[in-house]
Amino acid sequence: KEQADLCLNNDFVAETTWSKYTHDSWFKMDYRWFFNDNTVYNRDIAILASLFAQDMYGDGYLNFVKGTTGNTSSGNGTSLAKVFGMTDVRNVKDKALATTYARKDSNGNAVDGDDLAEVAFGHRRVTWNGETREIFLMSVRGTNGTHEEWSSNFDIGADNNEYYSKTGEHPDWLNKQNHKGFDVAANRILAAFDAYVSDLEAQGLLDTEAKRSILITGHSRGAAIAHLLAAHFEDREGYDPYTYTMAAP
Repeated sequence: KEQADLCLNNDFVAETTWSKYTHDSWFKMDYRWFFNDNTVYNRDIAILASLFAQDMYGDGYLNFVKGTTGNTSSGNGTSLAKVFGMTDVRNVKDKALATTYARKDSNGNAVDGDDLAEVAFGHRRVTWNGETREIFLMSVRGTNGTHEEWSSNFDIGADNNEYYSKTGEHPDWLNKQNHKGFDVAANRILAAFDAYVSDLEAQGLLDTEAKRSILITGHSRGAAIAHLLAAHFEDREGYDPYTYTMAAP
């Protein structure tokens, strides 16, 4: 009974491990937050978002000690989403973004292989106070220590002939006002997300009449990419983005 009550109260405690450091985390999860004004800061969403961002890393995980049981040791952003009842949770690996979801150059080749990222998606349908929403997660991993992603962090880009003569075509760099490495990764994540949503719609797993809320988060490089994604969803009809990031460049 105590565990059931704790789950109903959306109140959790976990032993949180990050690399070699361990500490206790107290946090809540309440899907009703994503029916509220997304321009108003919510401290509880900020804490939750930091945990989702941590869950993207292999050396960051939670061991639950109150509210539920188990751990989030997968290290690919899907475990915590499943704990909170999200379904159709998927991880899209960095290499897939650079191939499957990349626009091709004039010769039909995928380019900008250094502009990698990894992302986790999930969703849950929630009805509250007479309104139904499809609530999505979009969590972007930060730099994983590889040469490719560090190279992309420093590839700011330049919209001039000298840059293009040295680096070739960049069909996924859609907004030349944005940092090139981050913009390419963000646009590929958008392509992956749209494919994800289309697949759910085709299977009848989404209420297409419901408004959509989306929690967007990321740490470091992931935070920079998440900001560009958030700007996109601010302008996309039918979506309310709730964006909380950590250590953005």
